[in-house]
Amino acid sequence: MKKIVITPKIISLIIALSISFFSCFGLGQSIRAADDLALRLRGKILLQVENKGAAWYVNPQDLKRYYLGRPDDAFQLMRRFGLGVSNADFGFYDSFHAPAKLAGRILLKVEDKGQAYYVDPTNLKLYYLGRPFDALQVIRQRGLGINNVNLEKIVVGTLGTTFNNQTSTNNTNQDQSKTVRFTWNYKGKEYYLVFGFNNNLYQAYTKSPKVYYYSQKDQVDNLQERYYGMILTQKEGDNTISIIANNLVNLGTNQGLTSDQLVEFVIAFVQGIPYDTTKSQQSSFAPNYAYETLYNDIGICSDKTFLTVLLLREMGYGAAILDYPQAKHSAAGIACPLADSISNSGYCYVETTNYFSIGIIPKSISNGQATSPDQLSSPFDTSNLGPVEVYQKTSGRSYNSVADRKATFNQIQQNKIWLTTENESLAKVKSDLDIQFQKVKASMDQMNAAKDKGDYATYNSLVPGYNDLVNKYNIAVTAYRARVENYNIKIQENNNLLTQLFN
Repeated sequence: MKKIVITPKIISLIIALSISFFSCFGLGQSIRAADDLALRLRGKILLQVENKGAAWYVNPQDLKRYYLGRPDDAFQLMRRFGLGVSNADFGFYDSFHAPAKLAGRILLKVEDKGQAYYVDPTNLKLYYLGRPFDALQVIRQRGLGINNVNLEKIVVGTLGTTFNNQTSTNNTNQDQSKTVRFTWNYKGKEYYLVFGFNNNLYQAYTKSPKVYYYSQKDQVDNLQERYYGMILTQKEGDNTISIIANNLVNLGTNQGLTSDQLVEFVIAFVQGIPYDTTKSQQSSFAPNYAYETLYNDIGICSDKTFLTVLLLREMGYGAAILDYPQAKHSAAGIACPLADSISNSGYCYVETTNYFSIGIIPKSISNGQATSPDQLSSPFDTSNLGPVEVYQKTSGRSYNSVADRKATFNQIQQNKIWLTTENESLAKVKSDLDIQFQKVKASMDQMNAAKDKGDYATYNSLVPGYNDLVNKYNIAVTAYRARVENYNIKIQENNNLLTQLFN
């Protein structure tokens, strides 16, 4: 008789998937899906083999290369492009590997003195960048050789980020235009937009008021409302927001996106603009007009919120500014059904500092930047941000997908309960199968002992019982394997829902 046993492969499969589940949760413009050399090398460390191995980092957000010649260069790069992550998320990435969307990024452990790690895009493993020696080792070991001809195809980036009331040091001719390449990701696909900006118009914005003045004799109400109204004002003849919004909508429409997906696509464009960590750490700073944020291709939460509100208005959607004084954070609001809105305001939450689905609330904020959503409890709970203040409300079209997102989360929670119960039940079945197998083995040992003694009468009398045990064991194993397969399918379904919800 042939007996069936539970192989170690089945058991390890259950354990691995269980861990995975409970740890998861204009001036000449062009736009198209990115497909050039810089895109293929995004996040890589390049070694210029024809120039003594000079090192460059291709920033995956703007697809520009940044020089890594001096220790200070590397430090500034980490401060500029570092993405804050919690210890919990970091621990998961370090134990397994970082998600593909973080390939080539520099992660900062915000709860552990800002220790920096490089996510190698080749294997998605994390490499420590704490000390100059560590960083040098990473550059030498993970660097990819490149010749001068190919390297020159990638635009050189600069770490200089302060443009307030002055021109970029790269632009000596005030009449020339500055071309900016924006990159972003939507539903797993990379896009870029190249747009030309006028330096004179940029200068006009940098010289515009950043402080709201009024006479003490005047009784002025709603100062914050008036102040934001001033910052959202565009210069006469400046149609930049209109052109960019139109280009984004046209591209999204050509991709077959629905109206709600078009909104998400435009939000992803803003989220793809690098976060200005240096500015966020200053004791005082002035906000940027939307044109400045686009021109510099960088901004903090308020800067990116102003840009988002203007783009949403241009698309015909109701929009507002959501201020959270307790958390020292700003977000955009988009008109949505009252039941789904923040504090019955009629506006749903739009995070602009990192890739978040509309309606999803950050679990934590580090230096003004959202680090991760709350995948375990409620990603729609704003209590950790404190009371909200809503400014610059406008009416218009409504975004309606937050209700579906909440339904998806509820389904994930229900699946989690089933998976937990099923996992415990499978463990009990596995234990019972082990006992059954020991009985089969004991019966076989008895038969073999009788056979070895030549006691065939006893041997033959034991065969029916052995066959019965084997038959029952085979039936139980088949049922167990079917349940394991179904459990694994549910795991995959739930992970797909998590990806759908949070990415």
